[in-house]
Amino acid sequence: MIYFKLIGSFVFTKDITDLKEVIYKFLNENTKKILTKNGEIGCSINDFKIEKNILTIKFESNQLIRAHEVLIRLKKELSNFTGKKFKIGIRDVLIKYFDIKMESKKSLNIKNLPYVKNIEYGDKCIVILFDTESENKITYSEIEKRIPDRIITLLKNKMNDYGGKNEHWELLWESEDKNLNLKRILLRSWKRRDGLKEVIIEGNGFMVLKLLIYLELLRK
Repeated sequence: MIYFKLIGSFVFTKDITDLKEVIYKFLNENTKKILTKNGEIGCSINDFKIEKNILTIKFESNQLIRAHEVLIRLKKELSNFTGKKFKIGIRDVLIKYFDIKMESKKSLNIKNLPYVKNIEYGDKCIVILFDTESENKITYSEIEKRIPDRIITLLKNKMNDYGGKNEHWELLWESEDKNLNLKRILLRSWKRRDGLKEVIIEGNGFMVLKLLIYLELLRK
């Protein structure tokens, strides 16, 4: 199982103090559809707090619906609600706290993951605590780019003994708008003792085509 805990702050374009009751009512009565999947509740939102133009909410979820996914969907719902009814938009979303807890039979020797402050292992669980304060902090932009999902994928593969050394993994964290050095990734993977087990990559069709070309070159 995987569990998520996230605290996010929605920064509105105007002071929403006078709309506190209206917004709380909206959150309590009109968000069920984004908190459930296949009729089952997968996420809860609570600890609402409004200070001037900032609304802070705590999200807690399981793997059925990931908390950061709900954050994205809730921003859209809130924007539509306050925008249409009060002409108030959302200027920004701040990540105040974010951790992911994954069940694991073993500890993983992983260091220096981007946007991660600390990784701990105990009670057969790995806890990933994201950095929300330093220059390396995770922001809403990284949430939109599905960085947490990439981290989960890599950790799952590591649990199953896929992937290579940390330096090999770090190459795969390049965002999609950067020019990935696919040949370098393949060469590092190919030189591993057991050959090329798996290369995780996210990109468009052209990127995948380049990947296949490089793989064919290495085979010759």
